[in-house]
Amino acid sequence: MKSACCPNRSWASLAGVALVTVFGLAAPVARAQSGFPINWLYPYVDYSQGYDSNIFRTPDDLAGLTRPDLSDTYRTITTGLVLQREIGRQVLSARLNLARNHFDRLTFLDNDSRDFQANWNWRLGSSLSGNLGTNSSKTLTPFTESHDQERNLRTQLRDTFDVTWEVLSNWDIQLSEKRSHQSFDLQRQQSSNRNLQDHEIAINYWGVKPSRVGLILHRTQAQFPINSRDLQGLELPNGFYNFDQLEAELRVDWYFSRKTSLHFRGGRIDRRHELFPIRNFSGNNASLRVAWAVSSRFNIRGQLYREIGSVDNLINSYTLNRGRALQWDWNASSKIRIDGTLRIESRDYLGVINREALQLEQTRSATLGLTYVPWQHVQLGLAGNHERLQSNFVNRAYRSNGINANVRYQF
Repeated sequence: MKSACCPNRSWASLAGVALVTVFGLAAPVARAQSGFPINWLYPYVDYSQGYDSNIFRTPDDLAGLTRPDLSDTYRTITTGLVLQREIGRQVLSARLNLARNHFDRLTFLDNDSRDFQANWNWRLGSSLSGNLGTNSSKTLTPFTESHDQERNLRTQLRDTFDVTWEVLSNWDIQLSEKRSHQSFDLQRQQSSNRNLQDHEIAINYWGVKPSRVGLILHRTQAQFPINSRDLQGLELPNGFYNFDQLEAELRVDWYFSRKTSLHFRGGRIDRRHELFPIRNFSGNNASLRVAWAVSSRFNIRGQLYREIGSVDNLINSYTLNRGRALQWDWNASSKIRIDGTLRIESRDYLGVINREALQLEQTRSATLGLTYVPWQHVQLGLAGNHERLQSNFVNRAYRSNGINANVRYQF
């Protein structure tokens, strides 16, 4: 299998440079036309205060008189900048967030995070269009993914490119490439560093737009450049986690009316590992989403899915995930918005090398949020969340509750 190239050495990394250059050239023109403030530049500041009852997602089995208090309150100060600029038929957009996160009790988790996204939505002639984008972030790794009670910052890089060729009035061909890289600061987590390379080709037939039916071929190549170690501390062979995944899928986007739409994507998936064929997988992936605008102010979205997910440990190589989710939002007035989410996901840990019992888990989560805009540039938010994981393995099940309040000012 060919190795997945690190994205900072790929052509797509030029996306950020190109966008900065174009924005720099466009700025004098924009200032001349609109004066100050610039009407395509939106700086903002955000302050939030939150509480989490179980920061590290510590299992319930460890509860007791000797268990330390793992709840904490935290504060986040964010400064951000949003750019949205149209130049002819080209649309340029970018977002930059810089945040300082402070924990009241678990101060060793204090960190500075960042997130940068940029995209050039381009069009050439009457039949060619696409996107060139880049994304870079550095944040605290969620403790649902890493249960080490230490500060572990995760860096993620992603470069994307896609092009659509309108062959006929009702047909088009789409080609896309994505290169991504993920790395961790914590040394014992660095065996999970990975490089991914995705290629996709799709042929679409458009009915009454935006309804369409398409066939998709997708390939993912994954490389883990740092060797892992087994339970005895011995180094595992090169390519232990590497895999090559092929998918052939059907895509349907069907808009019944202006208020209701159905979105399906599903087909056959085949994942092959460089080592230990017992870790391979062949099966079906499917996702079904339905969106319904009940009224001009109330929207509902539902989803059912069955898919495989990656797991990087010595026993399992992937999970089979089956889930359902319900989202809704209600614009109660011009200044008040209420939204919520309910999600249930079951995971079967597969790709087993040596285990007597199959690990089974289920996560139930719920969120509820309130947004209030008292004045034109000020936004207040309040959100609560609940998460519970159940497992047939000891020292896995946990529950957590959280609440967060924030105030944002956009200049």
